[in-house]
Amino acid sequence: MLFALLTGVVINRLGRQYRKRRENIRQKHMNQSASARKAGFTLVEVMVTLAVFAIVAAVAVPAISGWRDAFSLKSASQDVYAMLMLAKTEAMKRNRTHTATFISPSDMLVCAGAAACNTAPPETMVRQETLPSDVRFVAPSGGACAAPLPSGAISFRANSIPVGGQCGSISLAVGARQMRIEINRAGNITVF
Repeated sequence: MLFALLTGVVINRLGRQYRKRRENIRQKHMNQSASARKAGFTLVEVMVTLAVFAIVAAVAVPAISGWRDAFSLKSASQDVYAMLMLAKTEAMKRNRTHTATFISPSDMLVCAGAAACNTAPPETMVRQETLPSDVRFVAPSGGACAAPLPSGAISFRANSIPVGGQCGSISLAVGARQMRIEINRAGNITVF
């Protein structure tokens, strides 16, 4: 009888230890599975993120494109302004007439002398530059000094006043955007 009682106690104790060990293993496995499930993204989360990214990109691309065009046009207008100022300052510095010529679609030249630079001898050339490929010269519209420069050129005397009281403007375009650089009869250069 004592033997049966001891055997029952031992079997009961072993059974409890076995069940406890099995429960610990199952709990450990469940914890690992839960942490493994938390480690990644679901397909729905990825798709929502991609959709939000696509919407933001669709809104941002036109704005960036417009900004790039505006920057390109502003930069080109500053280049034209610099070429006109170069012609004026070279005329004053050398005490000789200098001409700035603008040749379509995008070439700019400054040379010594009153003739248009595209017909002048190469030794009179002071500087030649080309505008970026997306910028082009276009026909301006407006009043007397807003009209296009005759023959696309303007000559400055040694006192920096245009020869013969000439005035006019140069218009640049990138896509639908335009800017105008106007030279008045006093030789003042303004960017519009």
